[in-house]
Amino acid sequence: MPDVTGLGNRVRELRVARGMSQGALGGADYTASYVSLIEAGKRHPTLDTLLVLAERLGTTVDDLTGGTADAAAERAARSRAEVDLDLKWARIAIRAGNPASAEKYARIVLDDSLLGESERLEALALLAAATEGQGRVEEAIEILEGLQAALDPDETRELWLSVQSMLLRCYKQCGDLDHAVSLGERALAAFGAEFRDEENMIVISLAQAYSDRGDLTRARMLLTNVISRAASSGSLRSRGGALWNSSMVAAEQGRMADALALSEQALAVLGESEATRNLGMLHANCGFLMLEDGSGGGVADARTHFEAALSAMQDEASQAERCRVELDLARCDLLDGDVDRAETRIIDVRASLHDADDGVAIDLAFADLVQAHVLVARGHAEEGLEMARLAAEATERDDVPREASRTWMTVADLAAQIGDTDLQVEALRRSVRAAGVRPTRVVHATADTQSSRRSPSPRVLSP
Repeated sequence: MPDVTGLGNRVRELRVARGMSQGALGGADYTASYVSLIEAGKRHPTLDTLLVLAERLGTTVDDLTGGTADAAAERAARSRAEVDLDLKWARIAIRAGNPASAEKYARIVLDDSLLGESERLEALALLAAATEGQGRVEEAIEILEGLQAALDPDETRELWLSVQSMLLRCYKQCGDLDHAVSLGERALAAFGAEFRDEENMIVISLAQAYSDRGDLTRARMLLTNVISRAASSGSLRSRGGALWNSSMVAAEQGRMADALALSEQALAVLGESEATRNLGMLHANCGFLMLEDGSGGGVADARTHFEAALSAMQDEASQAERCRVELDLARCDLLDGDVDRAETRIIDVRASLHDADDGVAIDLAFADLVQAHVLVARGHAEEGLEMARLAAEATERDDVPREASRTWMTVADLAAQIGDTDLQVEALRRSVRAAGVRPTRVVHATADTQSSRRSPSPRVLSP
């Protein structure tokens, strides 16, 4: 078989000799990126492609390939294998928490002029997952909406379900919870009576949207149903996912002991799989719940979970995800009285977060919050409280209401420890406001408002 490097070199040599750009050589048929891949020896063009290139370069296929047209036909089969390999690497990169690498491979596939329709659709789905993973959620939605229109749920059921799940998740991240719920409910209606593992994952995503919208009872009912079904016929992934999300709902409801028990069950289930990134995140969740609950083994067991999380996440998690675990370890250091170690961790986390691609604003705010506790522990109460207040304001600016509410509540707790009543009251008020709770305004009864006692109007009670 002719050397592909020799083919690329010959194409480049003739193109340069004729003063053509890669775009001009590709014309309307092939992108400049694809021509570049041929010249770099990274693509084996089909015979049809070689015929077009040879004509534009004023030569023959035999001249380009150093052999016969049959050799070019042989290379077409290798080209299909290369597309499959690029798709495989994109899938691996997504699972490993490396969306930038996944995007690179997905775009290489989409630049391939030989691409079949099924490969194109999968590459687009991987590109959407990669852009979402890098925080470009609106770009991901644009890709997914186009994909949704092109997919037939009966003929491409698994990919269609994956797209629905990603769309639901993306709209949820954008704060459009009503549309996310609507998508999930429409998908549920399309399933009919039969629920398979892919459908279970949609139900889990819908339950997450319900939970974020505050419909905790509906979320809990859905997840209980998934746990029951998955126990008999579901995969480890769907069983673990349902238990994991049930744990999150229980935590939102304040049932911390139940949340920890569910998280530990999920850990036991996913511990049987090879999903090391999820395993690491579950260890981190267990440690977090132990610290929040104040029981279940205390700081020592929580630390064990966090260290296990870092070990599992070493190769298959993003930098920001690992930094979040380090921040929780810094909390453990503070609870153990090791202020120096906590501060060292925070300094390292800040340096790492500035190099990370995803979600750093909230994580930097949380690092500030932990640093505020370090300052207070060192006797710099005023400076610590100011840093905590600024961290809470940063979460408000990032438009993450739930995190803002929690951060302000933490500021209130810290202010109470110091005895700063004014800041405590302000922080409590802002925590409640961030959570979406508004006071009820009652108008004093007068002759003009007597009828409102019998028939309340919007002027009497605020929405």
